[in-house]
Parts: sequence; structure tokens; C-alpha cells
Amino acid sequence: MIKAIIFDLDGTLIDGAEDLHAAVNLLFAEEGIAPITLRAVESFIGDGIGALVARSYLHAGVAPENLAERIEQFKRIYAAQGYPLTRLFPGVFAALRDLASRYQLGLCTNKDQAHARAILQKLGIAEFFSMLVGGDTLSVRKPDPRVLVSAAHGCGAGIDEIIYVGDGAVDAALSKATGAMFFLYSEGYRAEPLDALNHAASFSDYAQLPALVRLAEEGNLPGRANQE
Repeated sequence: MIKAIIFDLDGTLIDGAEDLHAAVNLLFAEEGIAPITLRAVESFIGDGIGALVARSYLHAGVAPENLAERIEQFKRIYAAQGYPLTRLFPGVFAALRDLASRYQLGLCTNKDQAHARAILQKLGIAEFFSMLVGGDTLSVRKPDPRVLVSAAHGCGAGIDEIIYVGDGAVDAALSKATGAMFFLYSEGYRAEPLDALNHAASFSDYAQLPALVRLAEEGNLPGRANQE
């Protein structure tokens, strides 16, 4: 029995790369560092803001004197922008509204809680979620299995009673570590070939997701053997 659907955020529900990219380059401008490309920033998304900032500096060939302070400054810049370019992927709102009528919905992201909550509110989807576990909620972050277990429990479900929906290698590793059923959204920031990531189902259009969930509940999900 499926009780809850847990979602990743960046690259799964939202396309927020342009705001992250803008914040990185504003941070760099303070130090006279040349801007980096959107494509580069997209490739750094998934392991939290700290990793994104560190990788951006590495990509730029710069070793900041105080990385921790620069990460905090990035957070201030990112929040102050107000996420003007962050948007839902097509079909997300309708799919969440449908699923929320039948299941508990949770969010499991490496983005800090404050940023995640602000984005959910701005995009009008906060009401659909009963649980949010961010990158700073626990002492660990994805792909540590405790993060997804916490999100599932917050939705009143065991790990075998959820579907986890994500877009990349960190999400696939998380689901594999917990044994949770994993649905892969193929239009996010994934760098790996689709077949390289273990998943029970993949989809490119959110209009497909409610039907896939129903098939999973019935035990009729095509390709279930793809998740080992």
C-alpha cells in the first residue's frame, strides 16, 4: 500500500538553475571573478548550496580564503533575489493537486529549509506538502538514508509505503540505500544516461505521474525489475 509520495525539489519539481546561476555570478562579481555559465552551475546542483558554491569556485579556478563565509554570503544573495526565475516544471501543479487528494506528500531536498519553504510558497504549492526535510534539517543530507526515512515517517509512512521521485544520481543512490521505490523524472539536471540509474519507472511528463502511481499500487508497474 502506498501512503506517501516524497519528492526531490531542484530538477524534479522546479527549474531553479537560473536563479542559482545569477547568485553565483553576483557572488563572484564581489571578488572580481569572471562569471561562469548556466550549464556549469546546472551540473553542480543536487548536493546542497555548500557543494554548489565550492564547485563553482573550483570551476572558476579560485580558492577563496574563507569558503564558509562565502557560502553564507551566497545564501544571502540567493534569498534576496526572491527567486524570480524559478519555475515549476510543466504539469507539476496539476499532478501535485491530484496526488495530494489521495496521498500524503513530502519533500526531501538538499536545499536549506528556509529557501525550500520560500520557493514552495512563491510557486503556490506549499499547501500540498505535509513534511519537508531540507539539507539543514538533520545532521546528515542526501544520499544518507536517514533523510528519506525521516521524510517518510513525517508523512506517517514506512519506507516500503512510499514512492520517491527524483531526477539524478543522488536521488537514485538515496532510494537504493533505503529500498524505496524510485520514480525518475527524466527532464531534470541528470548528467548520467537514464539506464545508468536504478529506477522502478521513469517519466518525462507530469501528466503521466498519477497513472504510474496507480499502477505501482496495483503491482502492475512496467519495468519494476529495473530497480535493483
